[in-house]
Amino acid sequence: MARQQSKQTSEEMLICTSKHHWIAQINFKAEVRSNYFITVRRVSLTCKFPCVALPNPMISTNEE
Repeated sequence: MARQQSKQTSEEMLICTSKHHWIAQINFKAEVRSNYFITVRRVSLTCKFPCVALPNPMISTNEE
């Protein structure tokens, strides 16, 4: 069985109030090992306005 090679990726997600208005941006770098295993290496959160209050981000893992 051939081992699948991992792939580095950098993605961006926007938190929006409507289709054209975003209030926060989440950037993350991850390593995709397979369809089921993704390792997130770095996460950053940028708010568009200083008055935007977002809850503390939580990252949960399902490690055994």
